[in-house]
Amino acid sequence: MRCVAVNSVSPSVPLLPNVQRRFFNVIQRGNDREVKSLFALLGFDKDSESHRVHRTRAELRQGFMREAMKLADPQHNKEDASKAAKLKKAYELLSNDRFRAQYAAFHYASPDASLHLLVDGGQVAANFNPEHQSFRFVDHALSGARVSSSQRSSLKEQRSFSDFTNQYRAVVGAVGTSADAKPYDAREARSPVNGASINFMLRISFDESVMGCTKTAVYEKDVTCQHCSGSGRLPVKHPRRCPQCRGRGSTHLPSATYHIERTCTYCGGEGKLPPPRCTFCRGAGVVAGQTVHVPVDVRPGTTSMTVYRLRGKGNDGTRGGAAGDLIVTVLVQEHRIFHRDGLDLHMVLPISISTALLGGVVPVPLPHAACSVRVPPCARNGQQIRLAGKGVGLDGSRPAVVGDDGGGTGNSPHGSTRSGCGDLYVHLLVVIPKGEELTGRQRCVIEKFVECAESNESDTSDEATPASLKERFRHWFES
Repeated sequence: MRCVAVNSVSPSVPLLPNVQRRFFNVIQRGNDREVKSLFALLGFDKDSESHRVHRTRAELRQGFMREAMKLADPQHNKEDASKAAKLKKAYELLSNDRFRAQYAAFHYASPDASLHLLVDGGQVAANFNPEHQSFRFVDHALSGARVSSSQRSSLKEQRSFSDFTNQYRAVVGAVGTSADAKPYDAREARSPVNGASINFMLRISFDESVMGCTKTAVYEKDVTCQHCSGSGRLPVKHPRRCPQCRGRGSTHLPSATYHIERTCTYCGGEGKLPPPRCTFCRGAGVVAGQTVHVPVDVRPGTTSMTVYRLRGKGNDGTRGGAAGDLIVTVLVQEHRIFHRDGLDLHMVLPISISTALLGGVVPVPLPHAACSVRVPPCARNGQQIRLAGKGVGLDGSRPAVVGDDGGGTGNSPHGSTRSGCGDLYVHLLVVIPKGEELTGRQRCVIEKFVECAESNESDTSDEATPASLKERFRHWFES
């Protein structure tokens, strides 16, 4: 086969710095000649494609020895020496399982496939074809152009379109072709496709998030068609082979240089005439818009925007593919009394003046149980009281057992306690009655209280007077 060198860079296109013109080997029409295949050199030219691929190394060696014995004098005869070199080269190439599978599939794919044998039995020629599945322009650009080592290290690898196709097929569950230019298989069109996942927003109350609950998610999904079992086609006992591709699933475009393969448009790549479509699902394999009810277990202590993934509760797959997942996002409603901070609960407890002055026990309506807090005498407005272990439980932990009077500030550290629960922080709010709400008797009592307070202030010692305090802390005021 004769190859000529042509300049692939147009003179009008500016060249990159330190990059010379690139020259590629191409086939010139009219000067190409038939090249004997590697299998024919070893005596396996009459094998079928499936049998040719599964030839073992022992069989290849037997063919090599058989053809070598036919040579008269390889050491002194130049023609026999050339044949012996070709036999050795063919045996070494076909001994590689990966190369043998690729070569057997692509060399016999079209009548003019022998024109691909430029170097090493067609390996370089197939990879140089821009329409080939395993073509990577970056590799040939780096090998064809003289680029410095610093520039070569700065070039990033580019992904071909087949990489994105294989990634998409892996996500949806379809069996994609490998990067080693595996020929199109009719089974690929019949491969299973996984179902898509479904996102669902679940709204629960504050009490349900603290205690945990079981809610029912009602949504619509794609359900496998019971009439066709998800295949989208009616069952046929004896399917007929496609007359256009003859069961291969792909067709080849006539070309003198390139190996161009595409999906058969007559059978859709299945290799067989498709059976009639299912009339119930219209060939989709699934029935859309089916309402389902799925229970969702919400763990105690769940916060807002918590995500639960239920495996296999999403849309059903087609042709035996796995079902998708149900992704549940929890939204917790705000409470009118309690505010959550991690595992701790905060609340504002209104108390009367009498309770603030004299102290007492005030009930607290917790989400999980009844509780009471003991208010100390002379409590101030905004004073904080911590009830240890009365907060939110995590991972199934329940709040501590509530006593009759609750209470106390406790000595446990801030946050969760040994019981696995947080604390309850009660913020006192002293409610002052309005003037019109006071009765005459209450007003008299308050006036007597004021008189007693003024008399106590006059009886205090000089140490507590403002003048004495200013004298003691004079350095605070001098600056």
